[in-house]
Amino acid sequence: MSNTFLGSLAAELDDTNTVAVALMGSHARGDATSYSDVDLVRFVATLPEKETGRYIRHILRPAHLEVVDNTLAAIHASGFALSEWLLHAEPVERTHLRYAVPLADPSGAISDHFGEAPYFALVTVRLADGAVEEQQLIVNPHKAMEKAKGIRVAEWLVVQKVDVVLLKESLHGRGPIYVFGDAGVEMWETEVATLSEALEETSQICRGVITAL
Repeated sequence: MSNTFLGSLAAELDDTNTVAVALMGSHARGDATSYSDVDLVRFVATLPEKETGRYIRHILRPAHLEVVDNTLAAIHASGFALSEWLLHAEPVERTHLRYAVPLADPSGAISDHFGEAPYFALVTVRLADGAVEEQQLIVNPHKAMEKAKGIRVAEWLVVQKVDVVLLKESLHGRGPIYVFGDAGVEMWETEVATLSEALEETSQICRGVITAL
């Protein structure tokens, strides 16, 4: 690498937010060849604002890892490629979980279907003892859609900041599972018939009496 490139790279990384820069891959192991790329990881004290999105609630401050994305163009222009990096993320300590439960009617019967459910219960449960702190009944705004109904419902529940969706049907291989997976929303299958039974089940999970499916 040229001194000019190294100087520009050092200037790019020389800021108050940078905690450390790690060399990885073949160069770090000492077995690099003339064809090897250069793998770098930047340790930062705070996550840049451009990275704050739906995944930010799953990252624990103050030690974040950020790929040195601002230097990619310079690295590629010098004939190297940044092909691998290490991302270390730790979950925020949770005190509550927000559940979504598809309902067949306002009385609390759990719907056998996800996207077709006319209502959803949104329930906030305290993890310490499984107690319900907040409970809402919301009409499914996408029930009448003919296409991609399940995906729209999943996206809507992500906006509602749901942590867990209780289901009586498997979503394996269907669109909603990818929406929930990208957003970090868990899907638990249940065999109970009513919302009250589901809440008792979640309370037992919180207290460690049973495990989630």
